[in-house]
Amino acid sequence: AIVRNHEGMIPDGETMIRPGDTVYALMAEESLEVFLKLVGVERQKARKIIVTGNSYTTLELTAALEQTDNKVVLVDPDLEHANRAAERFSKVEVIHGDCTQPDLLQELHTDHASFFIAVSDEPDYNMLSVLLARAAGAHETIATTVENLQEKVFRSIGIDHVINPRLTTAREILELISRGQIGAVVRLSDVDIEAIRFDVDPQSAVANKKLRELAPRFKKGTIIGAIVREDRMILPDGETIIHGNDHLIVVTRHANLAALEKLFRPRRLLG
Repeated sequence: AIVRNHEGMIPDGETMIRPGDTVYALMAEESLEVFLKLVGVERQKARKIIVTGNSYTTLELTAALEQTDNKVVLVDPDLEHANRAAERFSKVEVIHGDCTQPDLLQELHTDHASFFIAVSDEPDYNMLSVLLARAAGAHETIATTVENLQEKVFRSIGIDHVINPRLTTAREILELISRGQIGAVVRLSDVDIEAIRFDVDPQSAVANKKLRELAPRFKKGTIIGAIVREDRMILPDGETIIHGNDHLIVVTRHANLAALEKLFRPRRLLG
């Protein structure tokens, strides 16, 4: 996807990338260096990432980040929780503290952070800490919230990325009959483009079909960016066959979600 002048577009073969565009891309890891050179971006060997919160999601995210080459700092407002985290993570700097306190953000050198991520179960804490981190100089900010109204507020005040883990069950447009076919939803910046993980039910209309056969059924502005199959990522083309239990990363517009979700339902539930 491309964001240009605050408007999102899903490109095709005729789309030209222009200076100033923000490009979201899926690719094999070995292709990253070449891609960065093409768009004139120098790859940072290690970035500073500050994570704050005291939820299960906080720990899972920190565990995933620990496996990267980045410098990860976990700030936990709960002392007991912070002590347990310190025992669990050997490559993460764990600090007991409250990121709604500007003095702490200054001590953390938040202005050197590539990302500041607030993933507590308290939306007010997430919003305030992210706003203060942004003011302190964090390059990009990410916050989670499970409330749809709060998500809109988060976006309106300039938080870069808002992730709602329960978004798919809250949207009436999806009208999910069978839970589990649709995974996490991530909206790109503040534009009407979303990256969604769909889990392929073996009984769905997309299972055992080539992508080129399914193309006429996808709404305009929908791209199957990647397929995850048994922990292996596949970058598909028209001849790629979708298997049952595959996980598809789909980039599309919000208006297309309802039609897409129907394709991924088991056929016995359709109609």
